[in-house]
Amino acid sequence: MPSILPRSASGAWLHAATWLLVLLALGNAAMHLVAVCRPLISSDNWWLLDPFLRKAVEGNLGLGDFLVKRVGVDHAQPLGKLVVWLNYRLWDLDFVYEGLIALGFALAGLLVLYRFVLADAPASRPLAAHVLFAAIAAVYLSLNTSMIYVYSMVTLWFSLYMFVFMAMYAAWHAMARGKPGPLAVVMAVYGIVGDDSAIMLGVALAIALLLQGWREGTMRRAWTAIAVIAAMLLLCRGVYLVAGTFSGATDPEFSASIGARLSGLWAQRADAWSWWAIPASSGIAGIGVLKKLFGGDWQLVRTLLALGLLAAHAWFWWLGLRLRPRAAWFAAVALMLLYYAHVAGLLLSRVFLRGTAYLEQPRYISFYQLGIVALLLMAIAGVLAARSGGSRRVWPPALATALATALMVLQLPLTQLASGRVQSLEASNARQAAAIAAVARDPAQPPTDCTLMVCRLPKEKRVAWMELLVEYRLSLFSPRFQARHPRLAEAASPGTSGEGSAGAPVD
Repeated sequence: MPSILPRSASGAWLHAATWLLVLLALGNAAMHLVAVCRPLISSDNWWLLDPFLRKAVEGNLGLGDFLVKRVGVDHAQPLGKLVVWLNYRLWDLDFVYEGLIALGFALAGLLVLYRFVLADAPASRPLAAHVLFAAIAAVYLSLNTSMIYVYSMVTLWFSLYMFVFMAMYAAWHAMARGKPGPLAVVMAVYGIVGDDSAIMLGVALAIALLLQGWREGTMRRAWTAIAVIAAMLLLCRGVYLVAGTFSGATDPEFSASIGARLSGLWAQRADAWSWWAIPASSGIAGIGVLKKLFGGDWQLVRTLLALGLLAAHAWFWWLGLRLRPRAAWFAAVALMLLYYAHVAGLLLSRVFLRGTAYLEQPRYISFYQLGIVALLLMAIAGVLAARSGGSRRVWPPALATALATALMVLQLPLTQLASGRVQSLEASNARQAAAIAAVARDPAQPPTDCTLMVCRLPKEKRVAWMELLVEYRLSLFSPRFQARHPRLAEAASPGTSGEGSAGAPVD
């Protein structure tokens, strides 16, 4: 395969400039994460205390414990559990370090994607391709919402995306070289790491493989690759069937039949435009950003964005059916199909019961940004095709460069808005520290205004979880943690002004 490094001097400068922009985006995200990431246990991370973390601190953690699920439809997240185990061993449960590890996965994913989409590019790659890839990094690591960086569990989605990019690369390699071995390895790993969410990737890859096979007349290779994907997914489901366990009961909401889900969506069919508009536009600017930038006109701006992106998706598939399938083309098609799968999954698993407004959850912007990345990948495929002799009318490189530059420039006001959130998020972290300390002082009778997840648990479980943290000097009760976060330690001290705000944190 061709080297990732360009051969010409001009190509070397473009390569260096591209990665300088990528690293600037990564550094921007890292600085924001360090400022806002919640070091304390929050939200679903509480469920990792028992049985997983208790077994770890007591020295009887087994491989099967990495596959335990909270409820019957939960994701096991074994890679996330491994990171939590490292967090416990090295940092006494300081979730800022988990966030930084997640950004390491983000960088690794971008390296895979760069190697992938330019794998069959000419030695001297056009400027537009480099600018488009820099825009991919800008969108991928955008400060569109702080939520992605506040909760390390959400930030760790970057680890799953890294495996997604690896799987796409391996699937394309299977088609280009007729060697499905790497695909089998990657899908086996992701089938465990991604749990049942790997099925969505498998379906997206299968459709992309069939489309490529049909376009190139290589259906035999496509079906072979699909058979490998299916076999690995079945193998991984078998592993979970044999070794996976559950530590709680399934919420009735998640047990609804497909008929009930479709019926719930049909009852909300008047919101169908929003099912498109919210995910599509939020990949560029979420509702919080739109309201800050445009005030009362934010809905008009969202509509215009959604209409523009509807045209962009139509262009995507028009171009996808015209271009010769190559690496960037395959990456774009597979990722776009995965984006559609994520949105469909949200509709069927949450929106059917909780309403269309649930799509506005800021953490899902991480999913929505994949749709914008897919559009940029197809633009790369277009400019590479033009460079290699295809019609420049397919996708003018100058227009591609201008749009990619606009996306990068947009990150400046997004970063400015994100910096304005830092103070309130720091205050929220301090209030959470005060709330946790208050619960620890009397876990049997927590403050009546406490909104932490642990306060909503049965008394026996709440007492056990708080005793685990205190006894083993973890998180807020670790001297090393307190030294790293003196403001949180001060807020948690009895008699401080923060103690009276136990109900303020959002957990």
